[in-house]
Amino acid sequence: MKQKNIKFSNSKNNGNMQTFLTALLAIIAVELIIAVIIVFVLINELRSRILVTAVLLLVEAYVIYTVLALRNSAHKINNNGLILQLGTFRLCLPWQIILALEPVSTITLPPADTVGRILLRQKNSLFCLADKQNIFQLNLKEPLEVKANDADNPQNKRGVVNAIYFNVDNYHEFTQTVAAYAPISKPLNQTQASTENTYLKPKVFTPITDCHPLLQLEQVSYDYGHAKAVNDLDLKVYPGECVAFLGSNGAGKSTTLNMITGLLPAQTGQILLNGHNINKEKNRQYRRQIGFVPDQPILYSRLTTREHLQYSGKLYGLNDQQIADFAQYWLEFFELSERQNQPIDSYSQGMQRKVSLIIALLSDPDLLIIDELTNAFDAQTLAKIKQLFISRTSEGKSILFSGHVMAFAESIADRIIIIRQGGIVACGNLPELLTAYQAINLEQLFLSLNGR
Repeated sequence: MKQKNIKFSNSKNNGNMQTFLTALLAIIAVELIIAVIIVFVLINELRSRILVTAVLLLVEAYVIYTVLALRNSAHKINNNGLILQLGTFRLCLPWQIILALEPVSTITLPPADTVGRILLRQKNSLFCLADKQNIFQLNLKEPLEVKANDADNPQNKRGVVNAIYFNVDNYHEFTQTVAAYAPISKPLNQTQASTENTYLKPKVFTPITDCHPLLQLEQVSYDYGHAKAVNDLDLKVYPGECVAFLGSNGAGKSTTLNMITGLLPAQTGQILLNGHNINKEKNRQYRRQIGFVPDQPILYSRLTTREHLQYSGKLYGLNDQQIADFAQYWLEFFELSERQNQPIDSYSQGMQRKVSLIIALLSDPDLLIIDELTNAFDAQTLAKIKQLFISRTSEGKSILFSGHVMAFAESIADRIIIIRQGGIVACGNLPELLTAYQAINLEQLFLSLNGR
């Protein structure tokens, strides 16, 4: 049964903040009364009075909401994880991504704002503090992208962090509640895992048994006539999973991915997305929950990147501001901002694949599928894609990708599926597979399975 959120305030002990915000609320109330009186004295027309007063009320309501959110902010704990909230900033952390949590007594903090609040990123850490007492350090199993200003570069609004520092007012009760809820096996001072380059190390996959698969293929086959490309394939992808789908050329990888996305019809069996058969006419809208990046970019050569995003965004029903915000962030992330107004036919294949990936993210899909992931991408881009994968899976989104670079699959995949001649020959997390086949790494395992 889902538990209600247990709240722990984080700003009550900051007396200066409470005094300042209480005084500010009083000032806002007096200011609003004076402003309304001035409006009624200076403006004679009733319609103009109402309009100006309504604008004042909206502005003041937003300011009051922001002040109250900071004054009454509180972190929350439930069965699913920890929710950090400081003012209007909110970050959900499932228990599965938390490596360790412990109080800290000595730490160098970034400078606070006028009310003593610290909400900044510094190097690989996020500081989410309303007070400088009762501070906890939380280490993550994988880097997580957060929206918070960089202490050294305020223009940088987003970044990846490995550790989070936050405070609570009721220290002892918070500690006891975390101990009751959190499945964290070791306190921080007993762990020896380094947070440096964590996302380059394999993740440990914990099988998901308490939920239905996001994607399920049941006895799916496809025959090109002269050869059986996919033969009675069963495959599952669970929420929050990153799955590597590996195989030699001609093994059936692309055919399988094309059937999932609807580019090819499954000749036998069924493909379920959230329990719905997406091959049925009435269920085709569920394909909108899939973002697909094909091996070869399918783009209009005469259009610019900006025009592609505008056109695709309108098809998804996004407004101009949503498209603009989306484009600004992802074009900067993949370093395409300076080329966004140039036609696609002037791009390299790697740049075109970046555009395809950005378009696939437009609908914020539950399942992101990338065929031949490592094709045409350089090492820097692959590092960014790892950050993207980690961020999406931490939100419960799923990734399914194919490729030939074993080192990349080792470093990011929760589960590995190896396919040969249209059927699965190995499936599991990396430690399980290496133990079962007595291999020293994924490349050796892959070669041994495809050499038999």
